[in-house]
Amino acid sequence: MCRYSYGQPVKGELHIKAVPQTPTWRQRKTKPLEIHYMAEVTGCQVLNLTGSELGLSDWDVAPNNIVVTASVTEVGTGVTQNASVTSSILHQSLKLEFLPHSAQYFKPGLPYKGKVVKRF
Repeated sequence: MCRYSYGQPVKGELHIKAVPQTPTWRQRKTKPLEIHYMAEVTGCQVLNLTGSELGLSDWDVAPNNIVVTASVTEVGTGVTQNASVTSSILHQSLKLEFLPHSAQYFKPGLPYKGKVVKRF
């Protein structure tokens, strides 16, 4: 939980903006996609975004990065804290390597017991 140094949870208004960044050659084909989220918070807030919301499943969008900007305005004082982070997205298949003494095949949706290494 997000707390003040004296232990109480921070109360405020949260604004989050998530912007998938598409390659410049692809920007003319798509309209800019922005996701906005606002909430009253007491302490920490978790926001889950799906890949489809961010355009990961849409080849016309297919972002290389996602920039998430958050700001919290404290109730009472009006003090605002801002933070931003950029997360890279890889658009490539994974290679699964079945380790020795593991089942060499699996059926999607069923439990698998064995050891697998994933490689990019």
